[in-house]
Amino acid sequence: MFVTVVVVVTSRVTRARRDPTTKPTLDELLAALTRNGELASGTLDLASIARWLDYVDHSAYTTAEVRAMLARSRHLAIDGEAWRLVEPWP
Repeated sequence: MFVTVVVVVTSRVTRARRDPTTKPTLDELLAALTRNGELASGTLDLASIARWLDYVDHSAYTTAEVRAMLARSRHLAIDGEAWRLVEPWP
């Protein structure tokens, strides 16, 4: 019988969270925002997206972090709490 022990060092988790390659992709965020392409506009529900990301990858993103990630998308126009797709996606 073999037993595998995994030790997670807090500093490595913190470093990984800062690494942009470990963040969700814009496509994953757009999928959450548009309900997999069903919506073309709506009201930003950043808290719901943050909860979904926590469910998917066990990360505790803040609503500000989610907003900043979405703001990088060329597919979206964000005006206050409203969003709309400015070009087709997916």
